[in-house]
Amino acid sequence: MNHDAVAEFLGRCPGHVLNQILHRALAARPENGYVGPGDSVELRMVLVQASRVRDGSGGAWEPWELAVVADAGDDAGDLVDRPGEPCLEEGTCPRCQVVVVSHAREAHCPLCRQPLNLA
Repeated sequence: MNHDAVAEFLGRCPGHVLNQILHRALAARPENGYVGPGDSVELRMVLVQASRVRDGSGGAWEPWELAVVADAGDDAGDLVDRPGEPCLEEGTCPRCQVVVVSHAREAHCPLCRQPLNLA
């Protein structure tokens, strides 16, 4: 399959399916889990969702905010599939202290694998 065919296929996937595919691909990347010389740095390849809102008056845009996207996995019973909508379930990982979003309420932090109950 060529790059254009892959991009076309991914563009047609529902959001939660695209999420699952990209998480599997990122997990297999050699950069994922890299630990630098002397254990001085550790890297994770993750999927991120960027969002911003308008200020209170509806005028200027506020700064962008980033949230790590969690994979709900294949067996997510509470999957919230809203075609064309972003990951709307959100919370903070108590271990990593990063904001995590997902298509499912029950997910795992992509950084530390902590089980999360998102709202």
